[in-house]
Amino acid sequence: MPTDGNLLNSVLQAFTTQLQAWYPLVLLYGVRLLGVLAFVQLAFIAVDLAATHDASGIVDSITAAVIRLGLVYVILNHAQDWGEAVINTGLAVGQAVSGQSPKVLTPSGVFQMGLNMAGTLLGAKAKGGWLNPIEDAEMFFTVIVVVLAWAAAAFIYLGTLLEAAWVIFVGPILICFSALSSTAPMLVRWATSVLGIALKTAVLILVLAIGMGLAQDWGNQLNSNAASIMTNLWWLVLSIVQSILFFYFVLKVPGAIVTLVAGTMFSFGEAFASAVGGAVSAAGLAAAGAGVSGASSVASGAGGLGQVSQLILFGDNGGSGGGAGASSNAPTGPLAANAAAQRPS
Repeated sequence: MPTDGNLLNSVLQAFTTQLQAWYPLVLLYGVRLLGVLAFVQLAFIAVDLAATHDASGIVDSITAAVIRLGLVYVILNHAQDWGEAVINTGLAVGQAVSGQSPKVLTPSGVFQMGLNMAGTLLGAKAKGGWLNPIEDAEMFFTVIVVVLAWAAAAFIYLGTLLEAAWVIFVGPILICFSALSSTAPMLVRWATSVLGIALKTAVLILVLAIGMGLAQDWGNQLNSNAASIMTNLWWLVLSIVQSILFFYFVLKVPGAIVTLVAGTMFSFGEAFASAVGGAVSAAGLAAAGAGVSGASSVASGAGGLGQVSQLILFGDNGGSGGGAGASSNAPTGPLAANAAAQRPS
């Protein structure tokens, strides 16, 4: 029976080992870049303050910058552990649902399944002889299609695992640049990329497990009908169609699922930050409505916290540093009316 000699698994191991060996150096430069970008961000805020003389609006920008820098630093130091945990969760989910052994659900394991089918076909051909040129051509075409289809599926799986390792490897460089208000969304995009790879891996493993389970049944059918494979063209056509369909599902299904939810995953981060800000602002409005002394100031500060919560993860799109964009904490709408009612005559 032909075998790949564990070639694809060895390639995966070599690449991941090299990336893990280089990761500490990438992390070191990521921390250094974070220090430089922190200075740049605070310099932007200082310039904005000198230009606008708006000390009240600068408070939001400084608060958001300090919290963002702390958040980025923490994530930077744990990017590898947390990223690998998310991706390994996707692997574990796929393996648990499929019921396949982790030793089988590997790039070499997928390729080996195709080689097993090709070996069964060649074994049946050997029993029937090699003296019929037409039958020989049919057999060679079938074996080539089967091997190429399963090899392509194995390479797709290998590429997905390498992509997961690469996303984690470059994480420190991408994360450190999210320290700036103008590039803050890079942190959310990196996180959604990791989550997307984990989801893609889980779906891909499920597709591979289904295909490999069916391939075992196909192999049993071919072994049971080995004597009639060369006299009944149906078995050759069936092998070609099954292999092509397996490759098509491996190629299309995981990507379609990830594309379907990619926008939703990124919008979740925006919605979360907005919800936090809205909850804090609502608490301020409730306090103002209760008639507590100084409630207008508390509500105004709560509205500022709502702005800060969005500045932390998504920055200020209104200008550099975010001072002008946050500008004033003056109450508006119901808060203004309430403040006017409480103002002594």
